[in-house]
Amino acid sequence: MTMFKRLLCTLVFATGSMLAAAPALGTVLPVGGPWVVLDQTMLPGDFFKAPDAGTEWTFTCSSLGCNLVVTDLFVISDQYEIYDGGVLIFTTTLMPDWDDLGFGSPGVGGPFPPWTPDPDIALASGLYSGASLLLAAGNHAISIRDIHIPPTTAGGSPFGDGTVAFRVAAVPEPTSLALLGIALVAVGFTRRKRS
Repeated sequence: MTMFKRLLCTLVFATGSMLAAAPALGTVLPVGGPWVVLDQTMLPGDFFKAPDAGTEWTFTCSSLGCNLVVTDLFVISDQYEIYDGGVLIFTTTLMPDWDDLGFGSPGVGGPFPPWTPDPDIALASGLYSGASLLLAAGNHAISIRDIHIPPTTAGGSPFGDGTVAFRVAAVPEPTSLALLGIALVAVGFTRRKRS
């Protein structure tokens, strides 16, 4: 009987350890996957909803960590709080609203605010709020709260929807970075030799 109890305790301990290591429940976000683009009906202060109707996206970073990239898109000036496991880890910069920048005024920028549906363009433009965060190795459960939504008209009430784009990229392994460095040095020498 004592041997059975030991075996049962070992099995319970091993099962508990495996469950503790599993990522939290939520919509799985693939590391290295494409942008997730959301345009959802919401009020300022609401969390974006995941496909599973919750508000978390889960993923596991390798031993080198991951890079979480978040950007506003479409109309400028959404601002975000980013949470990991329910803990606030970052607040993006509050950008000026389109009407504060003079868009919509006669002769300034045309009648519409700055707008793009492309997350890469939005991130690179400097007009949109965003973040690039290095996350440690292990399991993560990210949720994003839209704390500022731009106005529909100059000085008017906020749009009835919030927008965000985000993705998780793997951090390159040191070997890959070393090979890239060697390739760049070789290209430099080749160009120098041709000159």
